[in-house]
Amino acid sequence: MPALRRVALSVATATAALCLASYAVLGWYSRWIADDFCSAARLRAEGFWQSQATLYRTWSGRFAFAFAINAVQSLGPETARVVPAIAVLAWVAATTFAARRVLRVSAPLSLAAAIVFVFAAIDGAPNSFQSLLWQTGALTYLTPLILLTCWIGVVPRANDRREATPLTWLAAAALPFIAGAFSETAVVCQVAAFTVAAVLAPPKKRRVFVVALVASLVCLAIVAAAPGNAVRRANFPASDPIQVTIARTASATYDFIGQALIANFAGLLLACAFAMLVRREQAGLRLPLAALIIAIGTTAAAELTALHSTTGIAPIRAMVIPETFVVIAAIAFGLYATPRAALVASLLTIVLSLAPLARAAGNAELVPAAEVFAEKWDRMDLQLRAAGIGAQRVVDMPASVDLLDFVTRNPAYWSNRCIAGYYDLSGVRSR
Repeated sequence: MPALRRVALSVATATAALCLASYAVLGWYSRWIADDFCSAARLRAEGFWQSQATLYRTWSGRFAFAFAINAVQSLGPETARVVPAIAVLAWVAATTFAARRVLRVSAPLSLAAAIVFVFAAIDGAPNSFQSLLWQTGALTYLTPLILLTCWIGVVPRANDRREATPLTWLAAAALPFIAGAFSETAVVCQVAAFTVAAVLAPPKKRRVFVVALVASLVCLAIVAAAPGNAVRRANFPASDPIQVTIARTASATYDFIGQALIANFAGLLLACAFAMLVRREQAGLRLPLAALIIAIGTTAAAELTALHSTTGIAPIRAMVIPETFVVIAAIAFGLYATPRAALVASLLTIVLSLAPLARAAGNAELVPAAEVFAEKWDRMDLQLRAAGIGAQRVVDMPASVDLLDFVTRNPAYWSNRCIAGYYDLSGVRSR
């Protein structure tokens, strides 16, 4: 049995790592598109700090995102190539730290668990391109997940009065506060998750969740108070009556959870089986039940917020956040499963390791097309930089990339105007 367990752990870790590496390779061909150019143009026109104030006043209260996108884009468009790889590595590192603290297993086992978890979360995202390979999407939605993963690693120390220090409690409050300021989806999901956790946690372990909840509520207040929210809201139809919104939220939540279980079935089952092999002791029933409620609650929070503010369901790129809570729920059930199922878990893990291998092969097939796009983008970049200030240019680029707007034939379209603004041109359009 130990030998089979080691084989299962090694095979799953290797194939998941290979899949994550394939995402990093694809990310090397990522370039600025859509909102990337809008934030870059605003940064270039107004400067590092003023552009953040403008965003808060005229579009969104995501103050941590505004700082992060400016910091990254200050380094130039080349950052789009490395953001996906850095995001993957950062999330694996954060999960290794959390697993080491929470599961109390060795560093190699923690790293293995981290690789499988991050694979399941990224590969299970409704749209991995928009959530990982697109710079704005990665910064908006993956960064808070990375910070919250770090927060999970803080929980055991906060719950131990002998180890807890003022710095521990500062981290317990600061990480959720900063994470929530990257997107509205992140902060409402945090409020939902920490509320459930604070209610269901044992009294002696409740305080850390209450601290995180309060920090998230403060963050939510700042994000919601942004004048730019009203400006942005004016672009959408009026909200439905509350009873209609609630009904649509329930329907959207049901649909998303169902789709997540079906579309990412292999990844969820792999995460569950892997958790059974990594754990040192069996968890109680409270953990998987709480994780399941949190997965449903965060999905409902994300959908309710989107339906109220835009009358539409949450963007697919944003749903990587509740999808990650679904993966955590699968892991929680693995930690709770009976030890007698270890043999089945080992065999399942080996068989399900084909899933990341298949995805890696699929990503490899996308590389040639991604390389062609990157070459065309680089030529466009040289062409537009060479044009004089105020010039107009026609470029050979697609109108959209994976459902994200890029260069259309209408120079007055929002994405065209952002591109023209970044290059100081009077207009840009596609052929």
